[in-house]
Amino acid sequence: MKENNKTSLNIKFETDNNYFSTGVLHLISELFHDEFKHHFNINIVSESTSADLIFSIRSPGEKAFDWVDCHYFKNSNDYKFEQLRTKRITIYNHKQYQKNTIKCPVENGILSLQDPIIIMRQKLQKIIFDGEQHGPPDFQNINCGKCIGEHNLSIKEKIISGYLYKGFCTTEIANKMRVSSKLICNYRRAIKQKLDIRNHSDFILWLKTRTVSENYSYLTDCDEDQKKNNSDYSSLC
Repeated sequence: MKENNKTSLNIKFETDNNYFSTGVLHLISELFHDEFKHHFNINIVSESTSADLIFSIRSPGEKAFDWVDCHYFKNSNDYKFEQLRTKRITIYNHKQYQKNTIKCPVENGILSLQDPIIIMRQKLQKIIFDGEQHGPPDFQNINCGKCIGEHNLSIKEKIISGYLYKGFCTTEIANKMRVSSKLICNYRRAIKQKLDIRNHSDFILWLKTRTVSENYSYLTDCDEDQKKNNSDYSSLC
């Protein structure tokens, strides 16, 4: 956007990683200097509605549908325009999650903290200046492509994730759900496979995400209520 005859870019960082934020600001400043010389302003903003570009560091297992309402995106043009108005860049710690993530139209780019500086600079240049080179996107024709939607965790897998989030161990969860510890271990492996998570430390990071805390943890209370009433999972919450 133009401001006082200068090109202005408002950036929001959804991360506490100040080292990363400082490095990205330096790269973007270099790109804008090459493109506009001294005729630019780069501002850090706290509100998403004021941002032209948003950087978000995501945990392993997190995908775009964890923070975007896919139903509204497909059925509400107002919501779609709101999501697409701002360019969003998702960052993962490992290249594994950068390569295996689902391409979503609300994400303009996916980076890895393991990317070499020169690669990250090239990607940022393409993302930031793509609109100026090819024009704004045709919002009406943007769709979800081949995205299959949510991870499709079963209700039991979501309940187990909720118990794990609350700090219960395998044996405790097995006792609460009245199944064997071996079965709980099998469910955990199935969850990690659906999330494409390959090690325990990354699984712990996923358990701390908002998706689990807001969407799955409350199911444990429902599960205990169902057990008291001797009901099955089909009527859960």
